[in-house]
Amino acid sequence: MRIRDVMTPNPVAVAPSASVLTARRLMARHGIRHLPVVVGGTLVGIISDRDLRVGDKALADALTTLRSDLVSGRYRAVEAVMTRPVQTIAPGATINEAAHRMRTLKISALPVVAEGRLIGILTTDDLLATLAAVTELDDEEDGPDDEEGGRAEEEGGRDEEEPEAAAVDEPSEQEGEEVRP
Repeated sequence: MRIRDVMTPNPVAVAPSASVLTARRLMARHGIRHLPVVVGGTLVGIISDRDLRVGDKALADALTTLRSDLVSGRYRAVEAVMTRPVQTIAPGATINEAAHRMRTLKISALPVVAEGRLIGILTTDDLLATLAAVTELDDEEDGPDDEEGGRAEEEGGRDEEEPEAAAVDEPSEQEGEEVRP
């Protein structure tokens, strides 16, 4: 399956000179977490909801005694907090390649660029929706094992052994890393 089949085409984008407040409002209005930053259709950066939070915290720390519109980000330009250079992907790349790159780089969005122009965006939400659709098709093809749609069990227990869950290597709290559920 190719990126062009699962990406969000024509994503909402913002200019580098737009205010952080404008970016925040666009994200809220469209229910998105990533905004490509473009100049004349050419991708120059990307901003995420995390960039806005980090930027606000750094600014608030520096301006602890000053209570003004600067804290809300009204006058800061997007280019001050955007990420650049931007990792991108071509529309003909595979979703496997995209998933691998996103996981390796620990990013949650890849703008899709063709001939130097932004044509879409691929996010973890797009990949999860694709996974859900594919596994739903697999589930429909396999059919249920019994009339209730669950596993058939023998009188003495399960008819198959469940594989053990893989261990997840999470950082400990002593290492100073935040632990998330």
